[in-house]
Formats: sequence, structure tokens, C-alpha cells
Amino acid sequence: LVTWEFSCCCGIKLLNRLRGFMWLPTSTRVALGGEVVFHCRVVAHPEATFEWEKDGRYLGETNRIKIMSDSESSTLKIQGVRNLDSGTFICRAQNSVGRSQAAAALVVDTQDARHMSADKKEMKKDISIFRTEENSSLSKANMTDGKHAKLSCFVTGHPKPHIIWRKDGSNISEGRRHVIYEDQAENFILKILYCKQSDNGLYTCNATNMAGQTYSAVLVTVKGKVLKSLKVAHIPSV
Repeated sequence: LVTWEFSCCCGIKLLNRLRGFMWLPTSTRVALGGEVVFHCRVVAHPEATFEWEKDGRYLGETNRIKIMSDSESSTLKIQGVRNLDSGTFICRAQNSVGRSQAAAALVVDTQDARHMSADKKEMKKDISIFRTEENSSLSKANMTDGKHAKLSCFVTGHPKPHIIWRKDGSNISEGRRHVIYEDQAENFILKILYCKQSDNGLYTCNATNMAGQTYSAVLVTVKGKVLKSLKVAHIPSV
């Protein structure tokens, strides 16, 4: 009689992680006085904490703004929307492993101007780069490393054109650093958050409808931050 003895040891190791967003906030437009809700969700261990920003500034609760968060998700709710609420909202999640963020844009409609171009049958185009200190129409644009860039494409047509943004021929989708939306003046916006060298390239705004297609382009170059040097004066000894 032969007796076999087997032993088995099994274990599960829970890894520390912050894997990113399962649910991203979505860019939207809402009428003046309306209500908007942004929602984000992550997979994280240890548990994540959340905070919201608007246009780079910390966003706290007020009578109109409510934030509800748990260990995996956060919801931002704005009631009685005002013009000043337009902007870029960022949901940031972090734990002891790291941090992750996602952005969405809010456009506040003061009036419905969508019917103004209903009788226009020819498509018109224009593309311009909007920087913090100035607005200018350029075929080339220099951006600063770490800063935000905003590309604006104005297109009219009937039927209303479909817009696709491309970089070096590849379609651009919304994500952590790319925010795409249409503002109340019917400009199609591509916002690049925290520019870096990999954002260098040729950006095109491509418009298509039943009448045909057109595009406009701009060459974007991201330059490093300029550091101010400190001059030390030589003081002769007495």
C-alpha cells in the first residue's frame, strides 16, 4: 500500500495600484441657469481620494456647487449655471501609489445661435491659436512646455459640418490631456493640457458635410520654459 500525500498552498497578493479612470467626465454644454453633473470613477488600491479643479484652481463646495465622493468615484454637481462657470474641469484621483486625472469642458449657452447659419450653403473656414495673453491667427504657433494650449476652428455650413481634429494625420480623441468641445460662439475647440515635447506636430481641423469637405492647419512647436538667470554683482573688497 502506497500512500501519497499532497500539499497545496495558494495565496492572493493584492497589489498597490492606481490604474486610471474607468469613467471619465464628459464635456458638455448647458443653458444659462441650468444644471450640470460631472462624474469620474477609478480603480485604485489603497483607496483613492478625489479633488476637483476649474481652470487650474481648486474647486470647493458652495451653495451652488456640490461634490460627492467615495473611495472609487466622485461627482461634481453645479446648479444655477452662470457664465463664469464656463471652463475646463479636472477630476484628480490620488493615493499613496500615485495620481491620475481627467478633464472635461463646460460651455454655457447664453442664447441659441445655432439657427443663424441655417441658410448658409457654403462652408467657410478659419483656424486660430488662442494663448493666454493674445488671440492671433497663425500658420505656426509656439507653445510653452507645461502650459495649456487652445486651438479654435470656426466653420459654418448647411448641413452643419462634422469636425475631426487630427495631429500628423491621426485622429485626436478626448482623454486626460485633450479636451474637445464647441463653445457658445460655435467655435470648435481643441484644448491641450500641460503641453510637452510630444505635442509638437501639424494639427488640422477637418470639416465635412454633404456639400464637401475642407480643412485648416497649424504647426505647433512646444518650447521649454525660459528660466530667468540671477546675476550676482561682484563687490570689490575694501
